[in-house]
Amino acid sequence: MRNLEVLDINSNNIESLKSSQGENNLRFFHLEVLDLSYNFFNNSVLSFINEFSNLKSLNISENNLKGLVDVTKFDALRCLEELRMSYNELNQFISTNGTLPTQGWCDLKNLKEMDLLGNELVGILPSCLANLTSLRLLDISHNLFTGNVASSPLIDLTLLKYLSISYNKFQVPDSFKSFANHSNLKVFLCDFNQLVPEYDNVQTMVPKFQPKVFSLSNCRILDLGENSLFGSIPKWIGTLSSLSILRLKGQIPLEMGNLSDLHSLNLSHNNLTGPIPSTFSDLKQLECMDLSFNDLNGEIPSQFTKLNSLAVFSVAHNNLSGLIPYGKGQFGTFDNSSYEGNPLLCGPPLEKSCKEIDSQPKATLVDQVGSYD
Repeated sequence: MRNLEVLDINSNNIESLKSSQGENNLRFFHLEVLDLSYNFFNNSVLSFINEFSNLKSLNISENNLKGLVDVTKFDALRCLEELRMSYNELNQFISTNGTLPTQGWCDLKNLKEMDLLGNELVGILPSCLANLTSLRLLDISHNLFTGNVASSPLIDLTLLKYLSISYNKFQVPDSFKSFANHSNLKVFLCDFNQLVPEYDNVQTMVPKFQPKVFSLSNCRILDLGENSLFGSIPKWIGTLSSLSILRLKGQIPLEMGNLSDLHSLNLSHNNLTGPIPSTFSDLKQLECMDLSFNDLNGEIPSQFTKLNSLAVFSVAHNNLSGLIPYGKGQFGTFDNSSYEGNPLLCGPPLEKSCKEIDSQPKATLVDQVGSYD
């Protein structure tokens, strides 16, 4: 089948593409798409990969590639636009002399998507990564990469639309000014790393967000969860008008009600306190609001019944009180699970009536916090 252009043999139990005599029987000189994912291939599968010089898409995810991988075999794949090698056990890419590569996959100038997530890759990103100037998608999450993002080759990849560096050991500068030229970036995931301050002077010791993040003017998803952030969410977050999904820690400012294009709001599992801003009722595009597992208090704003697009809603496990705006608009569709864990919430769909709560004796301050002893 010399003219075959697409070969998809994913999700089988294939261990090798060689014959029982040890020969490679594949002579697909016109092959453009090769999907070997979800099999049992080991590193030897790369020994003849350079024979597919017309290849545009290569997927070797979910196999048994392990340890050090010789990437010089990618030299011939100058047409490659998509490379996926996720969820193997790779720990480092090397060239034939055992050093970080300056050739091989770093010479793939036409590469638009590269997925290396879920390996065991270590160390700093090789500087030659900056050669991949056509990249639109890069996922290197769930690895063990280190180094400061501000001085990494990621800064040179200005055409990126999707970048995920989550679950690594990167240092991520809190001002994001290093990404000032990334006007195409729509999704930037950097959670589960170490957010570090870019000091204005030697005396500045408290990490804080800087307004330079405004350069991400087209960003639609911003995920900064699990970065040990503290303090208040800054008011200027309300100016990122293109956001679709937001996840942050800290107190909730009223200005977040300005995010008119937001489709999903996830502030769950933080230490948020104070009332739920009534300005959230201005988020007309909102389809999902998750404020569960915090320390929010006060009532659920009655204005939320105007959120006609809301399909998922949860304020479970907070300290909210008062009558649930049940039965109005979308609030007639949410069940007990949306409100559980709030002892002072009352009314349908909960079985607890508001009269029952009003009849309970009010605890004194000593009852609530304990005696000074």
